[in-house]
Amino acid sequence: MVYYNVLDIPVNSKLLIIPILSDVHLHRCENRISFIYAHDIVSNDEFILNYNHNDYDTLDMLVGIDIFKSNSFVYKKGILYNNIERLIDVELCNWLFKYPLEKVEYTTKIQQYYRWYYDVDNINDIIPIVLHIEYCRLIVNTYKDIIEKVDIEDKSLQFYNDIVLTNYFKIEDSGLNVDSNLTEHFFGIKSTKLYTEYNMFTSTGRPSNRFNGINFAALNKSTGVRSTIIRENETTKILELDYDSHHLRLAANLIGYEFPMSDVHIYLGRQYFSTPILTDEQRNSAKEISFKTMYSDTHEYSNISFFTALDEYKNKLWSAYISNGYVETPIGKRKLSRDMFTDMYRSKLFNYILQSYETEVNNLILHKILNYLYTKHSKLLLYTYDAFTFMFDIRDGKELITDLLEITNHSNLLVRMKVGNNYNELRKINIQK
Repeated sequence: MVYYNVLDIPVNSKLLIIPILSDVHLHRCENRISFIYAHDIVSNDEFILNYNHNDYDTLDMLVGIDIFKSNSFVYKKGILYNNIERLIDVELCNWLFKYPLEKVEYTTKIQQYYRWYYDVDNINDIIPIVLHIEYCRLIVNTYKDIIEKVDIEDKSLQFYNDIVLTNYFKIEDSGLNVDSNLTEHFFGIKSTKLYTEYNMFTSTGRPSNRFNGINFAALNKSTGVRSTIIRENETTKILELDYDSHHLRLAANLIGYEFPMSDVHIYLGRQYFSTPILTDEQRNSAKEISFKTMYSDTHEYSNISFFTALDEYKNKLWSAYISNGYVETPIGKRKLSRDMFTDMYRSKLFNYILQSYETEVNNLILHKILNYLYTKHSKLLLYTYDAFTFMFDIRDGKELITDLLEITNHSNLLVRMKVGNNYNELRKINIQK
């Protein structure tokens, strides 16, 4: 039975909450909630709190949300993560314990409305609510088995749900200050603000970042498209902190190998070419050799201690995967199991572990950054694998940069700093030791 605007849900309920936004085209940060659907997995009762849909009487905005207790499951957690304590993202549960992700498409009837009324704002408010309920029931049926089996105290769930997802939502909330003329030129969108959307449900957990057809994780450095992202005003700057030779240094951390705090490619290149001084061409060749060798199953550099240790690590990893049927990621303890990946092999497994490790290390750093910035004027704009991009506000003073450098200076990683008025024109600043 469906209950409308009932603000009393049984204490022993196990809820899957599904918020429906009013506008299918807008980012959650510039959108509003049409209504919230909730399904009690225990009783099979359904509840709807209506805020903006035309079919029923509406509640005051966000009245009644406190009836949803912590540890409830939610579809699209980002919409409600600020309103309810510790919601558990049901897609995350799917990704962690039953990969690959099971996607739920809009029903044919809803898609027809989207085609008929493509240019209508807040279209979900006028699509008959019974059609939305049909769609919500598909979501429930897709994830019901997972909800019934998942252990909400699982360590990997706690790490990814409470830290990683929350990090991404907080970054998205900042938005990007952009040049409207350039957004129109590059994207066909005339706007002074764009929002990002991180998707961590990839094979390795390394997030993609795209919204409205814009891939923010792969903005081409050579086309000028990065110039769209600009500082807010005369008292701000775009500040980027990124890591040098990131994957090589992360791999070194995994195997307990310590690189010098200098150019890794020169360090390894001296061993490749048996010379103390490298030409620019040799340094570039060394970089190519290093990455190719790191991800290879066979290579000619087993005499170099770093690659000897790396091969030993890969062998142990692969042996554990074969004998146990899974391996765990180093920090988040996500299980990469043979049931999830049918085409796994030794070097690919290492690549998955390395990218997962990168993501987990970075999210520990992101968590510290975001907590630190909570009381500051400056904010974090983008996270792209080996880089953190900020809107630095001079009101926070130079000590903010010092503190951020200290936070990002994590276990044998080498940080570089760049500053500019837009994302495309960042100049390198020497960091004083």
